[in-house]
Amino acid sequence: MHARHRPAPRTGPARESTLLFALLLVTMGAVLALLVAGNLVLAVSDSGGQHARAVDSAGDNGSGPNDDPNPAEADPTDRDEQDGTEPVLVEGQGSDRVEIDPFTGLGVAHITGDGDIAVSAHASDGGPPSVLVSSDHTGEFDGRVLVNTVGIDPDIAEVEVETEGAWSVELRGLDAAGDWDGAEISGHGPEVLDATDLGAAELHATHTPEESNQYFGVVAVWEDTHLEDLVVNETGDVDTSGELPSEARLVVVDTAMSSAWTLRLD
Repeated sequence: MHARHRPAPRTGPARESTLLFALLLVTMGAVLALLVAGNLVLAVSDSGGQHARAVDSAGDNGSGPNDDPNPAEADPTDRDEQDGTEPVLVEGQGSDRVEIDPFTGLGVAHITGDGDIAVSAHASDGGPPSVLVSSDHTGEFDGRVLVNTVGIDPDIAEVEVETEGAWSVELRGLDAAGDWDGAEISGHGPEVLDATDLGAAELHATHTPEESNQYFGVVAVWEDTHLEDLVVNETGDVDTSGELPSEARLVVVDTAMSSAWTLRLD
């Protein structure tokens, strides 16, 4: 008797094609998924890089897509909107550099110090400081000096004081100038006087310094301009006269705190 041999199942061409096609679909799906995921990552990376560059650009030049387009709101210290001569008072003990509200225009600084003192005003643009009291001053100080930023300097943004004692600096408008009607007036050290309505006149001045080489100057200042007329420009003992112009708004005395002086209009 012969044993029967059972033939193996046949996997003809049709079945093999079906398996290959299914495998191909799975492979293509996996590749497509990887590509999609890669594109998403690239898109996120590109977006983040562009945003970072925009922030850097804004940081570099102060402008960017998120800046306030309204300059009046972006800059609350717009010079057209402020009067610039609001009183500013700072005081302290020892040397210091103090930031203040911006001050601009023609004004008066009343400065006091109970010892050797030097005072300077720093402009908002970082330019050279304007000396209000020079470093060669010695002893106590109590005087008024001119602040003139009209046409030549930007806003005063900081006041710097060099001293070991107590001090004060008050910046004010022209209302802080001393009253003067042209009659003889006397004083010590620097002073700013109101010359409104005095008109053209001959100004007589005397100066009695503590030291023979001390400077004495009398300056006529126009309002709302940076024009100044040097009426007296001397050192040591002085007894002289000069012409006060009719345009003068202020008369400024420039001398050491220890020097005595007199002024009168003839």
